[in-house]
Amino acid sequence: MAKKARSVKGLKNFRYCIITENEDGTLTYGAIKTVPGMVEVKLSTDESLDPQYGDDDVYDVANSIGATNGEFTFNAIPLEQRAELSGLVVEDGMVKFNNNANPPLVACSFEGPKNGGGSMHVGLYKGQGSVFTSEEWKTKADKTELVNEPWNCTFMPIDASGNIKVVGDSTHAEFSMAKFDAEIFGTELPTV
Repeated sequence: MAKKARSVKGLKNFRYCIITENEDGTLTYGAIKTVPGMVEVKLSTDESLDPQYGDDDVYDVANSIGATNGEFTFNAIPLEQRAELSGLVVEDGMVKFNNNANPPLVACSFEGPKNGGGSMHVGLYKGQGSVFTSEEWKTKADKTELVNEPWNCTFMPIDASGNIKVVGDSTHAEFSMAKFDAEIFGTELPTV
């Protein structure tokens, strides 16, 4: 009998690093950083199933997969990381948002603890995020309502392999966190 799969019951440990694309096509990875307070993530991949007809029936189906779009929500993103993910800088405790911002390439991962132990790990090889242009704040009324911060990112294939995302299960006998980190972040780097 197959081992029973366990449901994911949480979300935590969002990590990212900045990727520099070198002139020779190689990638250089920065230090892995953690953004605390991850609330929600939604990943959607553009996909098209196109049937080909022959002999008055579906003869074949072509599947094309495009970019993966990520919508990440946090309790609050530290100012320095907001700036870094937007391609901006912090000066005198402020980030000046402007139309010349050029968000960097990033690799990122997050973890979903499973009911009964272990975690699912999701890694996204290479993406480019949005500048933090969407904010919604509300005045305090009868009931305090806390505001979350969104960040959107579009992920693309890392190289000619077409790989966009990897999913690992820590309860699998062959899973290694060190190999997962090396797969996503280019090497086994310490977390900052």
